[in-house]
Amino acid sequence: DNYDYVIITRQSLANFQATYNWSDLIARKQAEGLSATLVTVEAIEACSDYWNSTPMFNDTAAKIREFCRDAYTDWGTQYILIGGDDDGPASIPRREMDSSGEGNVDSDLYWSNLDKTFNDDGDTDWGEEGDTGFDLYSELFIGSIPCDEGQDVSNWLTKSFYYADSWEQDYLENLASYGGNTGWSCEGDDFMDFTLWGTDNWLGPNPGSDGPWPSWLGFLYGFDIWNATNPGMEFNTTQLHTAEPPNPGWMGDGTTGMKNAINNDLCTLIFAVAHANAHMSMDVYDTTWESDYHNTKPFFVHDYGCHCGDMDAADDGVLHSMLFHSDTELAFACVYNTGYGWGNWYSTNSSSALQQKLFVDYMLNTSKSGGTMNWQLGRIQAYTKDAMAPTINWGGSWREIIQCCLLFGDPAQLLKPPLLPEHNVGIRDLDLYDHVNPNELVYVNATIINNGANNETNVIVSFRVNGTELDNITIPFFEKLTTQQVSFTWTPSKGWYNVVVNVSIPGVVENITYDNERGKTVVAGPDVAVSSINAQQYAIVGGTAKVDATISNLGASDEIVTVYLKVNETLIDEVEVFVPAMSSQPITLLWSPWYEGTCNVKVEAEVTGEVFTGNNFKAQDVSTITTQGFVLLVDDDKGYNYETYFEDALMASGYMYEYWNRDSQGCPSPSYMASHMAVVWFTGDDSTTTLTSEDISALSTYLDNGGKLFVTGEDIGYDIHNDPFYTNYLHAVYGVDDTNIYYLDGVIGDPIGDNLTICIQGGDGANNQNWQSGIYPTGGAYSVFQYQSSSYYGGIRYEGIYKVVYFGFGFEAINNMADRATVMGRIMNWFGGGTTNFSEIYINPLNFYYVTWQNFTLNDSFIIGNDVNASTDLTFQITYTADWLSIFPSNGSISPGNEVNVSISIDTSNLTTGVTSTFITLTTNDPDESFIQIPLYIS
Repeated sequence: DNYDYVIITRQSLANFQATYNWSDLIARKQAEGLSATLVTVEAIEACSDYWNSTPMFNDTAAKIREFCRDAYTDWGTQYILIGGDDDGPASIPRREMDSSGEGNVDSDLYWSNLDKTFNDDGDTDWGEEGDTGFDLYSELFIGSIPCDEGQDVSNWLTKSFYYADSWEQDYLENLASYGGNTGWSCEGDDFMDFTLWGTDNWLGPNPGSDGPWPSWLGFLYGFDIWNATNPGMEFNTTQLHTAEPPNPGWMGDGTTGMKNAINNDLCTLIFAVAHANAHMSMDVYDTTWESDYHNTKPFFVHDYGCHCGDMDAADDGVLHSMLFHSDTELAFACVYNTGYGWGNWYSTNSSSALQQKLFVDYMLNTSKSGGTMNWQLGRIQAYTKDAMAPTINWGGSWREIIQCCLLFGDPAQLLKPPLLPEHNVGIRDLDLYDHVNPNELVYVNATIINNGANNETNVIVSFRVNGTELDNITIPFFEKLTTQQVSFTWTPSKGWYNVVVNVSIPGVVENITYDNERGKTVVAGPDVAVSSINAQQYAIVGGTAKVDATISNLGASDEIVTVYLKVNETLIDEVEVFVPAMSSQPITLLWSPWYEGTCNVKVEAEVTGEVFTGNNFKAQDVSTITTQGFVLLVDDDKGYNYETYFEDALMASGYMYEYWNRDSQGCPSPSYMASHMAVVWFTGDDSTTTLTSEDISALSTYLDNGGKLFVTGEDIGYDIHNDPFYTNYLHAVYGVDDTNIYYLDGVIGDPIGDNLTICIQGGDGANNQNWQSGIYPTGGAYSVFQYQSSSYYGGIRYEGIYKVVYFGFGFEAINNMADRATVMGRIMNWFGGGTTNFSEIYINPLNFYYVTWQNFTLNDSFIIGNDVNASTDLTFQITYTADWLSIFPSNGSISPGNEVNVSISIDTSNLTTGVTSTFITLTTNDPDESFIQIPLYIS
């Protein structure tokens, strides 16, 4: 069986009598060319194929996910409709996801993005920062209908079918927008102008306040661009209503004007922003929507207010009012948030604004959508999430919108242009593998659509390879607004090809031609690629540097791939790894820099008989430096990713670091901190647990014994200014919670601040300062940085038995890398760094990759050595978790100039086919390399 469209609902809702039911939706989808079926949650739960022995992956949400994977793989399913509320007798519990923006938000991403687990760390949070199980890209187009009973479904279907059947220009052309009173400098109509019109920049009173426009976004289309390039098919953009002083082209009549427009059927596509909750959208409560709004032609609404789609908070809130209250009034579909929506005080640089903008851009930029035939709601919504992937670590609000901005409607519902073209045939889908085996029969399937107002005759579909027509099919009669499936066969020899399907109407001039052709590059034969590389930006001469890469087998056959690690084109290592067909294998490689400068680190992949080699390598420049000291970097930012600002600054100023995660590793002991030259401790945006009593106790002991501490965070003073540690150890007096000043001048003559002016807003910094503290030095401390035009200081330092530098703002917000490196370097040098150190340990080889067979014992060895110039004996401890691995000796001591041969034994009896990997962990007393993880891969 093959089903393009699957409805998932409860048994209690599977069969009911009403004007319309699921059978009508299935019939409608079939008429649109989509094979469809219905599956109950109970049937999914009963199927043992979807069970898992791990409880967290064995609840109803997890079983539904396994079914979706099955449907995607075995049925070729594209669309999933979830028919059921989040509570009550018809409930289908969504996976609740977490971020630093908000926790426990209902998400359907778990059922559309089918790779990874969303919970690799196995905790109670799903999809949170730092969890490597987050899958950023969708396999399925998904929508939800949070219905409680059959009448809900019928009312919604009546409206959905009405829109689908209408080709009335006066209805379809009606674009409307509402901007609520945000209370921000960036007003509601500023946000909506960003949504509606073409732009390549943020809008608002200070567009660059939170950083520049990302170059990867390019120019994003708007309705002005569509109207200018599609004469006769323009949208009516006159219904723009705001509750604030209006921008040009807007009416300042707020909800009154918007209500009149809706009640007069002047709103078909609505884009909105306003403060909201589970009972309110567009500044209107659910009861008022039901009593005062009486449109006779349903609309689509995208409102990024908070919690409009929160199915937990309100069983019959505004979402139910929109979709189910009436079979005529209000909406046929909504895009709403189950959690917070996000704006910005000064600009449109926010996650919600970008998501809505990408929704519009995908529709109107036909180079992305392929044309109006691909304006399906689920397809558009999935595109917005995929396109936002680069923002996943920009902060909790960006992750949250990817998680909680949901489509409530039919994912295959086609939004429409204002006017049906007279003549328009096109290629909706081209179903063809881009990698095939040579000399095997290949099927090339295409979905052809007549998207015009006329029936057509003698339509020609042409199949072309490298510009030469190999076959064609004539469709004698092609009914308007229908689809037809065509299929060609082809047996390619080894090589790579440009495969195209073209459709045309001889003797007829079409109104739209950009959708007449679709093509793919097809590789017949082996094809491996290096799909990603991530090398350290800085590496220490003589130390161990890591390179992470992903090796992809794009071909149709399993392969043993040879991987080369090269530095400045010098071969460093050569390994082999097994990669199944159409799969990827992440790998880790180690190398040791031998000189100071810039090294081009390249990972290459190779397989015998490859015909396309343009994707076989990726490279990255790495700056190699001699270390000036070894620092303990304590990440106490509660899951944010601010550590990169500190890591890069330390390495750029010549200091190697050991990363310590406060959340997962606990508080470092005073003795462990003392084994490092200095400690850098940052607290990010935290305001309630910046330094706990345990932290303060450990830091006090560390400092009493001559420690050196740089501690930074905007709310440390707010949180602990009443604790004696703040006065007696940080030597600070808390002045004010928020200076609201973003420029600081270095104090003249100070070894850290002299002749510096820094900005903690915008640029390439973290852009996270909202409560930067004003502080004063006390108890013999000195000021380092002072807020401009203010008596408050932002940074102080103290020197006595110990040394402390304390910033009342987040160092991570300094808005350019050069300044961060300068400030960090001056702090470390003041702490007493600056003496060149070299790693004393060496390991050979650094990478262990084996291709072998099962039921075999593999023996090998490696060397651990202590440099001849080392000042003391090297002690080492080897640990590992794999029960199939044995290593001897597991510990020892090596005098300068000597080395130890370490034996490895691998028992492959119980290893599965494919790749098994682990790390050998080496802990030493080398201050520059106390902790080394050596990768080991078995194919």
